[in-house]
Amino acid sequence: MTFREHRPAPRGINLAAQAAARWMTGFGWSTRGSTAGLRVFGNVLDDEDFTIARVWHTARRVDRRSERWGVAVVLVVEGTLSVRSDGFHAILSEGQGLVHRTSSALSVESEQPHGTVEVLLGNDYLDRYWNDVPERPVVLGTDLASSRVLLATTMSTLSSTVKPGETTGSRSGPRSRTWSTPCSSRRGLSSGRRLRPTRLGWSVGPCR
Repeated sequence: MTFREHRPAPRGINLAAQAAARWMTGFGWSTRGSTAGLRVFGNVLDDEDFTIARVWHTARRVDRRSERWGVAVVLVVEGTLSVRSDGFHAILSEGQGLVHRTSSALSVESEQPHGTVEVLLGNDYLDRYWNDVPERPVVLGTDLASSRVLLATTMSTLSSTVKPGETTGSRSGPRSRTWSTPCSSRRGLSSGRRLRPTRLGWSVGPCR
């Protein structure tokens, strides 16, 4: 079963138990343990080499390793995550993020339900817009303007597919203050510039 078979309708994702686990596996996150209490909310815009998503779920641990993508940018919008990858370990809280190669195994653990915004880029997209992607994950701090712009643009784009109040504002779903913004264009994610991840964030240069 593929991710495209579970592409969410414009009204967003709202799945439980095995259906939630199947969707997450198709998206690239494999879950561990019982799926009885698993819930997943959010929405996704998917292209061949470019996917943006906001996902809120209750899994205690998820693992990712995928050859489909080149790089994933994960921004935490709710909760605290413990992230590990081949000797790398970081604790990420709300407002922080991570850039990592999806070909390297990554595990994420959290004691509480959490929400993330994710940008997944294929290798063709990387060739046009990114330089020197590091082999090890790079942590993005809360003070990075580039992360805030990326988060705002992604949330705005995804919000254009969801009506106000959907999958928000309840105990079983993400908080409305975090998950709703005005509508804008996906083009703002690249803006004709190349991004270069560094230890302190991203440096930006013109496209070739």
